Amino acid sequence: MNLQIASDQFASLKGPFLRAVWGCLSFAAVVGSLSSALGATTNVAVIGFAYNPKVLSIQAGDKVIWGGLGTIHSVTSDTPPETMCGTTPVPGASCTNIFNTPGTYLYHCVNHLIFGMTGVVNVAAVVLPPVVAITGPVGGSVFADPASVIISASVTNSSGSVTNVEFFSNGSSLGSLTSAPFNFTTTLLSVGAYALTVKASASTGLSATSAPVNVSVVTPVAVSNFFPRITNGQFVFDHTANPGLRYAVENSTNFTAWSPFVTNTAVSNSVEVIDTFQVGNLRFYRVGRLPNP
Repeated sequence: MNLQIASDQFASLKGPFLRAVWGCLSFAAVVGSLSSALGATTNVAVIGFAYNPKVLSIQAGDKVIWGGLGTIHSVTSDTPPETMCGTTPVPGASCTNIFNTPGTYLYHCVNHLIFGMTGVVNVAAVVLPPVVAITGPVGGSVFADPASVIISASVTNSSGSVTNVEFFSNGSSLGSLTSAPFNFTTTLLSVGAYALTVKASASTGLSATSAPVNVSVVTPVAVSNFFPRITNGQFVFDHTANPGLRYAVENSTNFTAWSPFVTNTAVSNSVEVIDTFQVGNLRFYRVGRLPNP
């Protein structure tokens, strides 16, 4: 068996491996909001011949409970068909109505309308803040220094329109966009840990901030291939790496035409590469660190 090790470095290469740093090895073998979602509850009491409070302002989905109606008071809608508690007597002297549709609802007591026993429920549409989330990069992503990172955000808004989407790193503003798509490219980030967040603001005056996505930028190690060996009938070698960075392995039979062999994301400081062992064939291998996405 004849094994040959080369450690050439390629400063620039064509295609997707541009800016990659290569190590080379050859072998010749013998190889919204919770409260809005649940709805609020407002109680209305009867004091003499009056509802208290007489005028209510609530949001869609809220509940109103009228109590103390006795056997002589009613909560009767001014507009048929009946949408509140009907006429007297009201069972249990209490009734409940949930207002799901925005609008103005007028009601009265059938027996005491002559005394001005009326009430109003003003129901406003629920105004919700935007919903914003970072869709890229994924949490735990690792980039090689220096890194220009694309932060992509998904923003939905059911109330008003989105007016501004601002991007942050470790609490400091990176910049903002006012229209979709919300894909922001950072300036070059140096070595360190970064908590990325996005804040979306709407024309309603409400805003929301995404959950943080944590990424890191590391100093890339030089790519070096080492420890070539034959194990269980397979050719095996290792290469240096940074956990979280991506590497591509190519092979060639003539050191000129290279073919993709395997691409991986390193999980440790060294990566094991395994290929079939072919007797009498000459093959060369090189490993390149891929550019940041």
